[in-house]
Amino acid sequence: MDGRDVTVTIGARVLKTGIAVAFALWLGTMIGLNSPLLASIAAIFTIQPSIYRSWKQVLEQIQSNLLGAVMAIGAVWLVGASPMAVGITCVCNLVMLANRQRRNHWFNARYRRCHYGGRGLRRH
Repeated sequence: MDGRDVTVTIGARVLKTGIAVAFALWLGTMIGLNSPLLASIAAIFTIQPSIYRSWKQVLEQIQSNLLGAVMAIGAVWLVGASPMAVGITCVCNLVMLANRQRRNHWFNARYRRCHYGGRGLRRH
Protein backbone atom coordinates (compact mmCIF):
# COMPACT_ATOMS: atom_id res chain seq x y z
CA MET A 1 0.00 0.00 0.00
CA ASP A 2 1.03 3.60 -0.31
CA GLY A 3 0.75 4.38 3.40
CA ARG A 4 -2.72 5.97 3.29
CA ASP A 5 -5.27 4.94 5.85
CA VAL A 6 -8.16 2.98 4.47
CA THR A 7 -11.50 3.45 6.21
CA VAL A 8 -14.09 0.74 5.89
CA THR A 9 -17.67 1.61 6.75
CA ILE A 10 -20.34 -0.96 7.40
CA GLY A 11 -23.77 0.39 6.61
CA ALA A 12 -27.26 -0.84 7.27
CA ARG A 13 -27.50 -2.68 3.94
CA VAL A 14 -24.31 -4.62 4.62
CA LEU A 15 -25.54 -5.61 8.08
CA LYS A 16 -28.97 -6.53 6.69
CA THR A 17 -27.31 -8.73 4.07
CA GLY A 18 -25.17 -10.48 6.69
CA ILE A 19 -28.19 -11.13 8.89
CA ALA A 20 -30.20 -12.42 5.91
CA VAL A 21 -27.40 -14.80 4.88
CA ALA A 22 -26.97 -16.12 8.43
CA PHE A 23 -30.73 -16.55 8.84
CA ALA A 24 -31.03 -18.33 5.46
CA LEU A 25 -28.21 -20.72 6.36
CA TRP A 26 -29.71 -21.39 9.78
CA LEU A 27 -33.22 -21.92 8.43
CA GLY A 28 -31.97 -24.11 5.58
CA THR A 29 -30.09 -26.28 8.05
CA MET A 30 -33.08 -26.45 10.42
CA ILE A 31 -35.51 -27.65 7.73
CA GLY A 32 -32.98 -30.13 6.38
CA LEU A 33 -32.07 -28.73 2.98
CA ASN A 34 -29.34 -30.70 1.23
CA SER A 35 -27.57 -27.47 0.29
CA PRO A 36 -28.49 -24.53 2.55
CA LEU A 37 -25.76 -22.55 0.80
CA LEU A 38 -28.18 -21.98 -2.08
CA ALA A 39 -30.59 -20.29 0.33
CA SER A 40 -27.85 -17.91 1.43
CA ILE A 41 -26.99 -17.08 -2.18
CA ALA A 42 -30.66 -16.34 -2.83
CA ALA A 43 -30.68 -14.07 0.23
CA ILE A 44 -27.74 -12.10 -1.17
CA PHE A 45 -29.47 -11.55 -4.50
CA THR A 46 -32.81 -10.53 -3.01
CA ILE A 47 -31.63 -7.86 -0.56
CA GLN A 48 -32.98 -4.47 -1.57
CA PRO A 49 -31.97 -0.98 -0.38
CA SER A 50 -35.13 -0.50 1.67
CA ILE A 51 -37.50 -2.71 3.63
CA TYR A 52 -40.39 -1.52 1.45
CA ARG A 53 -38.64 -2.66 -1.74
CA SER A 54 -37.69 -5.97 -0.09
CA TRP A 55 -41.33 -6.70 0.82
CA LYS A 56 -42.48 -5.55 -2.61
CA GLN A 57 -40.06 -7.97 -4.23
CA VAL A 58 -41.21 -10.79 -1.93
CA LEU A 59 -44.83 -10.23 -2.94
CA GLU A 60 -43.91 -10.10 -6.63
CA GLN A 61 -41.92 -13.33 -6.30
CA ILE A 62 -44.81 -15.09 -4.57
CA GLN A 63 -47.21 -14.01 -7.31
CA SER A 64 -44.78 -15.07 -10.04
CA ASN A 65 -44.07 -18.43 -8.42
CA LEU A 66 -47.76 -19.19 -7.92
CA LEU A 67 -48.53 -18.32 -11.54
CA GLY A 68 -45.61 -20.44 -12.72
CA ALA A 69 -46.69 -23.40 -10.58
CA VAL A 70 -50.27 -23.22 -11.84
CA MET A 71 -49.07 -23.02 -15.45
CA ALA A 72 -46.64 -25.91 -14.94
CA ILE A 73 -49.29 -28.15 -13.40
CA GLY A 74 -51.72 -27.25 -16.17
CA ALA A 75 -49.16 -27.88 -18.89
CA VAL A 76 -48.12 -31.25 -17.49
CA TRP A 77 -51.76 -32.22 -17.18
CA LEU A 78 -52.61 -31.07 -20.74
CA VAL A 79 -49.53 -31.93 -22.81
CA GLY A 80 -47.14 -33.90 -20.62
CA ALA A 81 -43.67 -33.22 -19.25
CA SER A 82 -41.54 -33.51 -22.38
CA PRO A 83 -38.60 -31.09 -22.65
CA MET A 84 -40.32 -29.24 -25.50
CA ALA A 85 -43.54 -28.79 -23.49
CA VAL A 86 -41.56 -27.53 -20.49
CA GLY A 87 -39.65 -25.07 -22.70
CA ILE A 88 -42.81 -23.74 -24.34
CA THR A 89 -44.50 -23.42 -20.94
CA CYS A 90 -41.53 -21.42 -19.63
CA VAL A 91 -41.68 -19.06 -22.60
CA CYS A 92 -45.45 -18.57 -22.15
CA ASN A 93 -44.98 -17.95 -18.44
CA LEU A 94 -42.24 -15.37 -19.03
CA VAL A 95 -44.35 -13.57 -21.65
CA MET A 96 -47.32 -13.45 -19.27
CA LEU A 97 -45.18 -12.15 -16.40
CA ALA A 98 -43.55 -9.50 -18.59
CA ASN A 99 -46.97 -8.40 -19.82
CA ARG A 100 -48.27 -8.24 -16.24
CA GLN A 101 -45.25 -6.22 -15.16
CA ARG A 102 -45.71 -3.80 -18.09
CA ARG A 103 -49.40 -3.36 -17.26
CA ASN A 104 -48.60 -2.75 -13.58
CA HIS A 105 -45.98 -0.17 -14.54
CA TRP A 106 -48.47 1.58 -16.85
CA PHE A 107 -51.15 1.51 -14.13
CA ASN A 108 -48.79 2.87 -11.48
CA ALA A 109 -47.61 5.69 -13.76
CA ARG A 110 -51.22 6.58 -14.58
CA TYR A 111 -52.16 6.49 -10.88
CA ARG A 112 -49.29 8.86 -10.04
CA ARG A 113 -50.40 11.29 -12.76
CA CYS A 114 -53.99 11.26 -11.49
CA HIS A 115 -53.10 11.30 -7.80
CA TYR A 116 -50.54 14.08 -8.09
CA GLY A 117 -52.58 16.28 -10.39
CA GLY A 118 -50.85 15.42 -13.65
CA ARG A 119 -47.37 16.18 -12.37
CA GLY A 120 -46.21 12.60 -11.84
CA LEU A 121 -43.47 12.46 -9.25
CA ARG A 122 -41.70 15.64 -10.36
CA ARG A 123 -41.38 18.37 -7.79
CA HIS A 124 -41.88 22.00 -8.70
